[in-house]
Amino acid sequence: MERHQIKSRVDAKLDAWKRDLDAMRVEVDTSEGDEKAVYREQVAALEKQHEEFRTKAAQAWESAVDDDEKWDSVVEDVEQSLDEWTKGAARTRDDVLK
Repeated sequence: MERHQIKSRVDAKLDAWKRDLDAMRVEVDTSEGDEKAVYREQVAALEKQHEEFRTKAAQAWESAVDDDEKWDSVVEDVEQSLDEWTKGAARTRDDVLK
């Protein structure tokens, strides 16, 4: 797979999560109850992690732009980190949007 395709695939996943985070934010802001404060904190933390991940991924891509061996390692690290973050974010999303 070409580099731009890999980056596009990761960006697409991040964009989808941005939409999910926006939906979660709306749900929390319009909800009532005891869980609202907890969910608000969880969503805020996920939003921060999401932005940090996007920045780190961009830096990783840039660091390996001219090094094929490093590129392979960066791709593996970025995709593994995104998968791990996604699992935790999905649990929170499911709780918030239930």
